[in-house]
Amino acid sequence: QMNLDNWVARKLARRAITIKAAKTVEVTYSRPLGPRGEFAKVTLHAEPASEFSFSSEAQWPENPEGFDGAVLEGILDETLATDLGPIVKNVAFTLKAIGWHEVDSNSRAFYHAARKAVVEITEKGHFKNNIDYMHGKT
Repeated sequence: QMNLDNWVARKLARRAITIKAAKTVEVTYSRPLGPRGEFAKVTLHAEPASEFSFSSEAQWPENPEGFDGAVLEGILDETLATDLGPIVKNVAFTLKAIGWHEVDSNSRAFYHAARKAVVEITEKGHFKNNIDYMHGKT
């Protein structure tokens, strides 16, 4: 029977990739939704590490724990939810800065901006110059 612990163990046992070099990206997520939209800008730094970590240096205008949590969830979802491809391991992520819109910024927008940033850092779907296949390494 599959439960959450078994699912996580299966994910973590899959083939893994990591990044070869440090990289910083700035990503903007903007989506019009009628009179209001969604807006988030993140500057995310990543570097090779011995294990996964996340820290935030961002200055939020409100609710820093909630917005940092949304960014972390976006990072985790993008690193682990990779269809049947490899997962991303051994990367230290630092949220360096954010861009904020008084009306349109929300946690969902920051979640999506973080996911886009991880895609750019790991170059998923591109020539993958910044990834290293971790053959048997954990």
